[in-house]
Amino acid sequence: MKALSLIFPVITCTLLSVSNMLPHIEECVDCAIIDEAGMIPQHQTFPLLVRSRKAIIVGDPLQIEPIITLSNQRREDYCQTAFLNKGLTENDYLRYSPEKIDKATTYHRAAGATGEDGNTGNGIRLMEHYRCQPSIIEYCNNIARYGLEVKTQPRVSPLKTNLIAHHVEGNIEGNVNQQEVTAIRELIPRLLNQGYSLADISIISPFKVHADALRNDLRSRRNFPGFQKDDIGTIHRFQGSQKRVIILSTKVCRSQDNFSFINRKLNLLNVAVSRAEELFILVGNLYRLEKAGGYTDLLVKHIQKNGLVFDYKSKSDLENPYKDSAIDIPIVSNCQHLEYFNRAIQEVEQELIVVTPWIRGDEPKQFADNIVSALERGVQVKVVYGYVNPARESYANNDDNDAESEKLLRDLFTSYPKSCLSRSRSEGTNQRILLWDNKLAVVGSWDWLSHRYRDKCDKCDKSLMNPDAQIREETSVLVSDPLSLALLKENIAGLMQEES
Repeated sequence: MKALSLIFPVITCTLLSVSNMLPHIEECVDCAIIDEAGMIPQHQTFPLLVRSRKAIIVGDPLQIEPIITLSNQRREDYCQTAFLNKGLTENDYLRYSPEKIDKATTYHRAAGATGEDGNTGNGIRLMEHYRCQPSIIEYCNNIARYGLEVKTQPRVSPLKTNLIAHHVEGNIEGNVNQQEVTAIRELIPRLLNQGYSLADISIISPFKVHADALRNDLRSRRNFPGFQKDDIGTIHRFQGSQKRVIILSTKVCRSQDNFSFINRKLNLLNVAVSRAEELFILVGNLYRLEKAGGYTDLLVKHIQKNGLVFDYKSKSDLENPYKDSAIDIPIVSNCQHLEYFNRAIQEVEQELIVVTPWIRGDEPKQFADNIVSALERGVQVKVVYGYVNPARESYANNDDNDAESEKLLRDLFTSYPKSCLSRSRSEGTNQRILLWDNKLAVVGSWDWLSHRYRDKCDKCDKSLMNPDAQIREETSVLVSDPLSLALLKENIAGLMQEES
């Protein structure tokens, strides 16, 4: 190898090492190739460029940008003293200032960018894509408008899809969403059981503190000590990397959380999604990500259209309240819940009660359309809802319900005085109950008026509710004995505020 290196001398190094590795002689390097130039400030490439006869600059200005931490005042002072006071123009500042991370990187200068917003110059564009499965890179292609020609041979993952999203309500403590950490810890064995290895998987987050918490938890001795340290980290650390499976944990789950950090530009999610070769998994509060709009909303909708979406349920959500009963209790799983919901609406004669933590998404409209027939028959319909997350700071930050959906049902029930929409009392409810006519109740994990499974269940395709891809299946029990039903109704009455 030493002899070969003398015939074909090639040196690989970081830009910071150039001064130590090469003499300060102009054009001592025949050709320099600088990769990831879209995240390199211009001044960092100067030591190599002055030593090079030719240079090839490779990068993507729509991926991770340089990190420059200057206050607005420092930026203004720098513009004035280093540019305007020197006889240069503001456009020169936009084209050459190292802190103009979206206009003046090494890539921008090499491509001849003008400094105008959105102008990335005239570089040679590499249009053929070979890394990601088509449904994965399609998201990046859409938001960045690359116009790629995807050459990757289509290959479905062992989980029968290339895109998965797990909705996790979330709770923030010390800038860490512990429920997302727990969900990912429980997701890893599912992937291992389908033939993936730890070396195939990387876990990323936009936020360093949360990424550190994921690394510390997952690499602990009691969990997955085989995880390499570098396989869990921030999106920024994974620029230029790729894995068969990428899990993105967004952390954000409250109205006051920093969605703008993710949504301000397309760069972060463009990099995060395009790291995945075969399977991309989003773990986060899908309701909040959609409500934030922008690129997070587009990502959730892209996965809904092209992949699988699941609601993550904790062990407590799935605990059978009748597990100690001597009676053999029938179990309801996944799409069977919709069958019982439809059956209840069709069969109910006197009273239908729905208890659910949330009212949001498409289900309230579907319910409003379907329940009219029962209301016209004189059925009394009661909907009790509202979940208070004890980890959140105030009641105002707990309202993850959709105001339009609430109004829709409230206006509907106004025309039927015996029916009502009632928020649960101040402590809220995490119960999920469907009960009708003192005949039958379904009690368990199914979010009756906020779940995302209807389209998949209506298509009658079992692969769309793939248990191998779910962290836990949606499970409930059927309750029919009179005493248990009476106790359930008593419990529900205690949850209800005055009818609204």
